[in-house]
Amino acid sequence: MSTQAADTLPTWEEIIRRRGRNDWAWLFIEAFNNGRLRDDDYCRALQDAWTGPDRPLAYADDMIWHLYFRNADFLVDDEEGACPMLGPTVLYRGCTRDRLVDGMSWSERPEVALSFAKRYRQQGFAAHVWAAEFEPEMALARFTKARPGENEWVMEPLAGEALDGARIHMRLD
Repeated sequence: MSTQAADTLPTWEEIIRRRGRNDWAWLFIEAFNNGRLRDDDYCRALQDAWTGPDRPLAYADDMIWHLYFRNADFLVDDEEGACPMLGPTVLYRGCTRDRLVDGMSWSERPEVALSFAKRYRQQGFAAHVWAAEFEPEMALARFTKARPGENEWVMEPLAGEALDGARIHMRLD
């Protein structure tokens, strides 16, 4: 937190006022890095920074986002809470193979992942719906309100055995 008193800092709402949602990630990063983000706005700002832009990973790499998310215990929408994942859970992601490696957004619903895979296919990329099993300690956040129906999970990027275990759930050819 900044050495300034929190009441002299702008609120998150003031920071993003009159800015498009694709600006929210860099506004969050800038405010956080410069000590201009109020502690009580952190969870809401992080949710907006992640769910607002089309591609939050375009603003910072997965390791940086991982640190932002780990700064909160577990994010449930815009508040800290308990992770509802009780054991190994299969989640789905619609993407290309290379986006599987650094991807952090997953869905509990394969039809949501399919909609993302179809977008990539329309752009000429070889995308499929992937399934991977995650342990609860890999979960960083769960967003159900920002984009209703997506039920997005933010997970640590796949590596090692978890990456090796990822499989194509639905092939789009």
